[in-house]
Order: sequence, then C-alpha cells, then structure tokens
Amino acid sequence: IFPAPEDALLRGILLGDESGISPKLEDAYRRTGTSHIIAISGFNMAVLAGLVSLFFTRYFGTKRGALATIILLLAYSFLVGGSAPVLRAAFMGAFAVIAGVIARKGNTLNSLGLSAVVLVLIDPHLPWDIGFQFSFLSTLGLVLFAGPIQLRVTDWFTARFEERKGTILASAISEFLLLTLIAQAMVLPLSIWHFHQVSWLFLLANPLVLPIQPAVMILGLLAMSGGMLSLPLGRALAWLALPWAALTNFLVS
Repeated sequence: IFPAPEDALLRGILLGDESGISPKLEDAYRRTGTSHIIAISGFNMAVLAGLVSLFFTRYFGTKRGALATIILLLAYSFLVGGSAPVLRAAFMGAFAVIAGVIARKGNTLNSLGLSAVVLVLIDPHLPWDIGFQFSFLSTLGLVLFAGPIQLRVTDWFTARFEERKGTILASAISEFLLLTLIAQAMVLPLSIWHFHQVSWLFLLANPLVLPIQPAVMILGLLAMSGGMLSLPLGRALAWLALPWAALTNFLVS
C-alpha cells in the first residue's frame, strides 16, 4: 500500500525488516546518525508501549490492561525478529508497566541491568553483539545523564524566561537535541571502533527527524493494521502516513 522508498522505511520501522532499503538511502541514514529510527529499538517500543497501555488500561482496567500490554509487547518483539535491542526495550517497557500497576516508582537503571542480565542468561554471546552494545550503552547514557542535564537546562531557561515558556523551551531542546547528543556520545567509541568513522551530521539531522517519528510510526501502524482488514481501507489510511515517511527520507537524504 506504500510506494518505494517509503515502503522500505515503514517495513524497517514497523516490522524490523530492513532488506528493502536501498544502499544509497541506507548510507544516508548511517552518515546522518539516524539509523536508529529504522531499526526497531527503545524509541519505537516506547511509542508502542505508550499507545497500547493507554488503550488497554482504559478499556480493561489497570491490572488486565497491564497484562495485555506486556503480552502484546513480547509478542510484537518476537514477531519482528526478537533482536537484543528489541527485547531489551520490551523488557524495560514491561518493568515500567508493572511498576505502574503496583504504584511504585520505576528505577530505570535497575530495569536496564535486570534486562541485560536476563538477555545474557538467555544468550551468553550477547556482549559481543554490536546491536546489544549500542543499545545498552546508549540507554545507559540516557539513564545516567539525561535527568541531571535536563534539570540544568530547565533551570537555565526558567531563570531567563517566564517559567512556563522556559520549561517548554527546555523540554523541546532536551527531547530533540540533548537526549540524542547523550546517546551519540556514549556510543561514539563503539562507532569509531566498529565503523572507523564519525559524522557530525547527527547534530542537524536528529532534531529535524525525531519530532515527526511518532506520526510516522502511529499512522504507519494504523495503515498496516487497516490493510490487514481491508486492502482499500489500508490504501486510504496510507495517505495519512505517506507524507511523514516521505518527509523523513527527504530530510535524511
């Protein structure tokens, strides 16, 4: 229901199948430091977990909704290949859901550590897997440094602007630039070691591309689900998702 190359992008984002992406487009994503949006990872799983949890808890109650959310997250993880980054994100999402059910504040560092332990027990070779290394280190960087840095940025802006405006500015800068910088800084040694190159284009590309990714994933998932029920319905819904997927490819290129 989607034309090329948007079909390949959405297959990567929604199903973890990156085989249809052309070498030229794949190189553009790699050089701009935006490859993480193609592969199903923590960002994609967080969007999915938020949507699913909101829907299920509203219609089935807190406990049943949480159970249904965890089952769906794990089922989706195996559907798209069950790679280490995907399972890590699914486990952390499940722990966050459980924390909400028992009215406890989740500890992200504990969730990350427990997820890593479970995955390594399942597959002892994972520490040598590049995807696992990148996923774990980037998430560790966000867990350790995102909170303190966001707090400092918020204090800086609220001291110079009206409090509400300063908070909004700080939130936007943190969401679309600082978090990316933290994650990229943590995996920079790995990038140099494995790929022997560093590109600073991610400083420009990520703030442009990340804000529209929830629309790409949500509308793409809606079109794909509609297409499973009725192909004409899927084609109609695809027009909602197509502009955002095309814009993502355009900006990265």
